[in-house]
Amino acid sequence: MRILRDPGQPGAGGGGSGTATATTEATTSTTPDWRTQLPEDIRSLPVFQSVPDIATLGKNYVNAQSLIGQKRLAAPQPQWTPEQFGQFYDEIGRPKKAEEYTVPKLELPAGTQLDEGMVAEARKQFHAAGLTSKQFETVLGLYGNVLKGSVERATTEASGKRLEAENALKAEWGDKFGQNVDLAKAALSKFGEPGLIEYLDQTGLGNDPRLIKLLSKVSQGMMEDRTHVRTQDLNITDSTKAAQEIESLKMDSKFLTSMWSKSDPGHQAAIQRWEDLHRKAFPGKNAEE
Repeated sequence: MRILRDPGQPGAGGGGSGTATATTEATTSTTPDWRTQLPEDIRSLPVFQSVPDIATLGKNYVNAQSLIGQKRLAAPQPQWTPEQFGQFYDEIGRPKKAEEYTVPKLELPAGTQLDEGMVAEARKQFHAAGLTSKQFETVLGLYGNVLKGSVERATTEASGKRLEAENALKAEWGDKFGQNVDLAKAALSKFGEPGLIEYLDQTGLGNDPRLIKLLSKVSQGMMEDRTHVRTQDLNITDSTKAAQEIESLKMDSKFLTSMWSKSDPGHQAAIQRWEDLHRKAFPGKNAEE
């Protein structure tokens, strides 16, 4: 009867299983570094120290090959001279001359356009700063949007002030609003220089009720002072002239006597004049209204 077993069998003496495990661990722990396969003069270079294995080295090599033939530019340095910066700008696509920048099509409000002097100066400054054509168009496009928004806000604000002034004057003047505004326009047209009228339009001061009332009074004063000025010099509409003449006749006692006294020799003439003036001043209304 055999009581001895072969050493290679399970449970046999000699610690077969433990010996195999220890051998595997020893083999794993002593795996050689892949860098030992490189020539001694380059294996210690920093470029290889962050590469964990040969597979990663292969991928890095493939990536490097894909960059061969592509132009690479050095990053700008603070100590560069203007000439070096200029060369760099040219390399990245800056036009050779500032005049070669193209102004993009901008959506500006009606009646608004870019100032040619401003555009010329922008070309000069942006070229010195090294902008490419695409960058120039982007910046001009942004400026166009800002300008459009600014003009639209100014227009909205001016419209609001004009409506506010109009409502205030209508409340004060009532049915004489149209006549008094006509008188104000006439005075401004007569005495205002083109530069002043343009200034009032641009600044919105032309919507100031105080200025409108002043100009209206100027015209009224001139019409009353017939010995120094002719009413036609004010270029006032016929309806406003007629309305102002009606106001003057209301203060003329001689005319009022003729109009109200049927026995007065000038009664019919006064009535006819009164009615004619009302037809001109208030079309569609009777003189009695």
